[in-house]
Amino acid sequence: MDLLRPAEPREAAACTAISDGARLAAFIRYDWINQTRQNMVAATVLSTLALCGVVLLAGDALTPGAAALLIFIDPASVGLGFVGAAVFLERATGVLLALGATPARPALYVISKCAVFCAIGVGSGMIVAAVITDFWRDGPGGAAGPLPGAAAILFATLILANAAATLFGLGLACGAPSMNAFLLRSGLASIALAPPIVAQAALGPGALAHPLHWLFPSAPFAHLLAVGVGEPVSMATAAAGLGALFWTVLAAAFALHGVSAAFTGTAGAKGNRRG
Repeated sequence: MDLLRPAEPREAAACTAISDGARLAAFIRYDWINQTRQNMVAATVLSTLALCGVVLLAGDALTPGAAALLIFIDPASVGLGFVGAAVFLERATGVLLALGATPARPALYVISKCAVFCAIGVGSGMIVAAVITDFWRDGPGGAAGPLPGAAAILFATLILANAAATLFGLGLACGAPSMNAFLLRSGLASIALAPPIVAQAALGPGALAHPLHWLFPSAPFAHLLAVGVGEPVSMATAAAGLGALFWTVLAAAFALHGVSAAFTGTAGAKGNRRG
């Protein structure tokens, strides 16, 4: 008779959690296999090797600001490039609309994409950072090397940077009516992200002293990455951590909105009507 007894709210919640966990595991497995088959993992490996080559060629001429730029390239390219390709492939094959007809929640799709692309980007970034600093010997430009705890700052920043870039790219891709529209929007986004981190690479950490630079989403990540590879901690570091967290949460909301629209078939509809 207990089998016919209505489930208590706590039991129902547990069943839902197990169901969501199983779906999330399936999503992550699918995404990883798909990225491998589409050679996106291989492309990331090649780009990582290329960045390591640049580091080795630069030698002691590499500054912490330039090192932060090199580490930042992979999250930006993965988030604003590879994610878009993956989403448009799934839109073209009807995967997103099919998922919208299932009990799967858009949040699970977002978490899965974020987990897979973050794993790829963080792995790449840590390899480049290890070549830059060795974490145990000299830092960029022959400096004394990162401070104790810098590796943890770098690792946490890479997670946030990859998550923010992936989530933002996911939102852009779901909302764009065509691949050309996505490429245009991601290109404009790349230009908008560039000033703080390029200025830091060219002029040093003092470049971020101007308050206007902190209006750009990439500014807190630029500062934290530079700290992770040898730049001294300053009063701005805590503010940069909060800023990086803020932009990541904002990107998550943007991605969830775009994926929810894609699941219902309304993503890009406005642009398609204009076309």
